[in-house]
Amino acid sequence: VKALAQKNIFETHSIQFFVTTKQFESAVFKKFRSLVKLKSDLNIQEQSGLYPIIQESNPIEWVFQAAKFCLKWPKQAILVTGPLDKKTIQQFAPSKIGHTEILAEIVGLDKNDLMMLFVGQWFNVLLLTGHIPLKCVEQELSKSILLQKLNIFWHWTKQFNLKTISTQIRILGLNPHAGDGGIIGDFEQKVLQAILAHESITDKHIYVPDAAFIDYQKWSTPITWLALYHDQGLIPFKTVHGFNGVHCTVGLPRSEER
Repeated sequence: VKALAQKNIFETHSIQFFVTTKQFESAVFKKFRSLVKLKSDLNIQEQSGLYPIIQESNPIEWVFQAAKFCLKWPKQAILVTGPLDKKTIQQFAPSKIGHTEILAEIVGLDKNDLMMLFVGQWFNVLLLTGHIPLKCVEQELSKSILLQKLNIFWHWTKQFNLKTISTQIRILGLNPHAGDGGIIGDFEQKVLQAILAHESITDKHIYVPDAAFIDYQKWSTPITWLALYHDQGLIPFKTVHGFNGVHCTVGLPRSEER
């Protein structure tokens, strides 16, 4: 809603969005009430404007409806979602934990085929694991799975010609001091060294996580960091960018591939 108010994008585009009666009647929508045209469901709308769809169903169902609509009309529709808290997801979709898992089901992909990418002004972060307990990270990242994820990521960046993402790609170590030569864990030596040769990784060095972001303001080109777990990547990203970053889902197929 804040983005709509700031950019007035509805003056040139058709914006269709799900909302509950309570949300629509709240003060935050007051500015738009005279502009909107109520709809009962998603459909192709050529005219510009705001088209709220008032539904009392759960927001998980909204994501399913909107994503399936985008698959049906891939050249006309773009999906934008807001945050979903984990309790709501667990209440209505117990087998899912976030948007990534929901989208994987909709397009018929394995959970390892989709990844969370956060794009910001200063740097980008690709999460190689999602919402899993910290104790499970190492067992989720075998050499074969890491290579699979890197292949998907590299193919995805080439498809969309994303130069700001693919120019500089570096990987973070899992352990403090990136293992310090095996003194503090051997994951870096046993697993990460083996995947450094992948063509997507432009800097053949495993970076120490606690020092990797110190000089971010001096980087001349955006660096995309491969983070091995959720908080490793998102703590520095959110500390620097706050709410100004964009979350993209890596691995979703282009329309002609479906």
